[in-house]
Amino acid sequence: MFSILLVLSDCAEIINGKEVVPHSLPFMARLEDGKGSLVCGGILIHESWVLTAAHCKEQTGCLEVRLTDTVKVMDLPKPASGVPAGTQCFAAGWGDTKENGDQSDVLLSVNVTVIDRKKCNSPDYYHFSSVITGGMLCAGYGQDRAGDSGGPLVCRDALRGVVSFAGGCGRVNKPTVYTFISKYTDWITKTIQTSG
Repeated sequence: MFSILLVLSDCAEIINGKEVVPHSLPFMARLEDGKGSLVCGGILIHESWVLTAAHCKEQTGCLEVRLTDTVKVMDLPKPASGVPAGTQCFAAGWGDTKENGDQSDVLLSVNVTVIDRKKCNSPDYYHFSSVITGGMLCAGYGQDRAGDSGGPLVCRDALRGVVSFAGGCGRVNKPTVYTFISKYTDWITKTIQTSG
């Protein structure tokens, strides 16, 4: 399992999300603890690898995955391929459906728009309290919630990010911050290849 480290805040739910048609996102992984409770989302990027956020990795383990029509790998993006501000994307997960609410029993998705990194770091947004680096993307307005961490940001049918954190739940000036996967594609590919 891959994990990429970014700090988690108290808000990471799909607010105002729509139920996903069953099996329409065959790369989605639901990471649970030993009691069957949701920990995080993840993305199947190889038959032996799930990509998620670093704070989601509670334990190592191995489950056999059989690729079928309803279970498929999501291809990684090309290294350093950009995502311009204004790009329409979606995020998906089983997280809380409202602040301090219950987690969803069904997979939800929400449409989000990528926000310029400079704007995301501006005084009206994060004001460098969480520095949004070149390895991160901002999108939406904090619609991702607890339990959605580690899930995908998909733009134009390509994996672009992994849900990391949001500074506020549904606050326009505190968008969700995603790990920008294109910055790590070479490292991820090399790790898969060298693991056997």
